[in-house]
Amino acid sequence: MKTPFQRSARFSTVLLFTLSLLLVSEPSFAQPTITSHTPDQNSLDVSADTNIVVQFSENIENSTVDKDTFNVDGTMTGEIAGAFTGGGTDTITFDPTTDFEPGEVVTVTLTTGIENTSGAALSDPHTWQFTVASRKATGEFGPQQIISGNAVVAFSVYAADMDGDGDMDVLSASWAEDKIAWYENKPRTLAPVTILLLDEEEPASRRR
Repeated sequence: MKTPFQRSARFSTVLLFTLSLLLVSEPSFAQPTITSHTPDQNSLDVSADTNIVVQFSENIENSTVDKDTFNVDGTMTGEIAGAFTGGGTDTITFDPTTDFEPGEVVTVTLTTGIENTSGAALSDPHTWQFTVASRKATGEFGPQQIISGNAVVAFSVYAADMDGDGDMDVLSASWAEDKIAWYENKPRTLAPVTILLLDEEEPASRRR
């Protein structure tokens, strides 16, 4: 016959064993956080062929990582396509389909749509930027070229790759004409002007 002490000791043993099983089998619902990433925030002269690598505090569910939850945008190229690897681990790598453009600023945004393998969402959204290294240049300039003599009061002039061909075109906004013009960059010259916007009403310079 067992004494009360023996019965109490056996009960305690069974209880501890049961609790230990629960602790082992209980999934972790801790929200993942970002512990590090490369390139770092505000990094300069980043190689154009670099990958973006993010380290998390938890293993990440592969199906929750895509262009909407892990978004990469460049100031010259817009949304940047690429492949994600590392699902199921705590490290996700983004490999761009093409190299970043020299000199562009890249913004990376991670949303709370990213989840760990237990279904817990990223604790907070996170965004950061870095700048891609510019091409090395000799610093030599050719003779001055007059783009146009017909832009009246051209108070805004910008260089931008309007047609995605890899070279810079010129945009101008003429206050006196209510006109926005695009000068396409062609080999050794600029193509004839293309009018993007023209207000055919009375020009702003004549309005009172």
